[in-house]
This record gives sequence, structure tokens and C-alpha cells, in this order.
Amino acid sequence: MEPEALDMIEGDSTSWENELLARLIQQDQLAVYRHHGYWQNMDTLRDQAVLQEQWDSGNPPWCVWNNEPATSPKDLSKGAQPLMTAQAHI
Repeated sequence: MEPEALDMIEGDSTSWENELLARLIQQDQLAVYRHHGYWQNMDTLRDQAVLQEQWDSGNPPWCVWNNEPATSPKDLSKGAQPLMTAQAHI
């Protein structure tokens, strides 16, 4: 999002979904991409547990760039930490 879009926020009561995004659409300033792949929120501890379980399985559904088992250098049960780092495969 461009910083200028933040100028459209009138205050704490501004609804992103119903006001800001709608205005950006009307001004042809918002583009979307339809994603057909895997998606899982990570908004709650339950979401984190689901993602951690999938990661620990060795075959997380978002790991589509290789067929190697997933490995993680850190245990996510200690708080929000990255699940993995993407590496460029050329």
C-alpha cells in the first residue's frame, strides 16, 4: 500500500474493509490477485499451533518449491518466530 493511502484514514473509527478499501477501489488504486494455493491465517495461538503441526509433519502444504522435508531451526512454541526462510532456487 502506498503511504498516501494512509491519508485517507479519518480516525480510529475508519473501517479498512468498508471504507478505505472501497475508496481505493473506486479510485482504481487497488489491485487484487486470486490465490488458488494454500492459505492459513496466523492470527491466534490456535492458528500458530495448526501451522506448527503442519510444519512438524515434514510436509507443510505451503512448501511447494521443493520436495525436501521441512526443517526448522527454531521451536515456535516459544513465541512468534518465522516458520522458515525462503531460499532462492535458481
